[in-house]
Amino acid sequence: MASEFQSRGWATLLWGEGDFDALPEDVRETFSGVAGSDSMADVLFIDEMYTPQTELAEVAEKWRTTNAGGVVGATDDMGNRSMAGFDFVVNSEIGLTKASYEAGTSLLGEDYALVRAAFRPKLIEKMDPFGSDSKRVLVMLGGTDPFGYLPQVMTALSKVSTCELSPVVVTNEPRHAEIFRSSFSDLRVLSKLNASEVAWWMSHCDLGVFACGSSLFEAAATRLPFVGLSVVDNQMATAKKVERYWKQPICYCGDGEPVVDELAQKLELALCTERKVYSKIDAMGCSRVCDVVLSLHRHKCTE
Repeated sequence: MASEFQSRGWATLLWGEGDFDALPEDVRETFSGVAGSDSMADVLFIDEMYTPQTELAEVAEKWRTTNAGGVVGATDDMGNRSMAGFDFVVNSEIGLTKASYEAGTSLLGEDYALVRAAFRPKLIEKMDPFGSDSKRVLVMLGGTDPFGYLPQVMTALSKVSTCELSPVVVTNEPRHAEIFRSSFSDLRVLSKLNASEVAWWMSHCDLGVFACGSSLFEAAATRLPFVGLSVVDNQMATAKKVERYWKQPICYCGDGEPVVDELAQKLELALCTERKVYSKIDAMGCSRVCDVVLSLHRHKCTE
């Protein structure tokens, strides 16, 4: 959202206290600085899922003491808060069309998925990075791999016999992928990628293996079929919706239990899937939310 506001000429600030220079470079590029709790602003957008409604409402009320004419909104991915006192709420839950929020405006479903602009198809350069006819599989388990599932994923990929695979593995633990290099004729192991690089690889691979987090929404924007791993509790609801609405296979994991054989079977089937639209996500969700916010802001300015 910050990048979308920036693209429209707005200054974006992190609300709170702290050392801005100590933040990661990609965060510093998205924001102009840190604003204190008594700073003036036109919009406050809160992207946080665990704070109880009472405390969240107190935050909004505190902000309004110095920004009475501003717009206050938040995401509510878990769908368990009333969002009373907010001008708008965003819940991009798959298949969501109705909700009983008390916010002024409710933005529901995949149309409002906050996928980064880099995943818009027209921004992705097309070229073939592989010289063979092998199937390219993008593996990204990200920070949701607390039980070390990457070796199991690599083992499952090595068991696929219906076609030759060229895995592209994005990981902070490259040694867990490198030990499988002899199992594949072409294995690529990459470290941290920016949004444009992730979008590029998703656009050029044939299949993904992802943890059931934001990567699934980015894959949907690029139409990349995938096998999802539901590893932690807060991924379960998304995983079930992915199976029901998007018809993408999911392996439900827990506490490091073995999934190699099940994953290998699902990979075999998924590799036969044609690349096609299976979701409404088009990476324009941030733009749609921004349009609504600006409309609400104009309305408040004329009150």
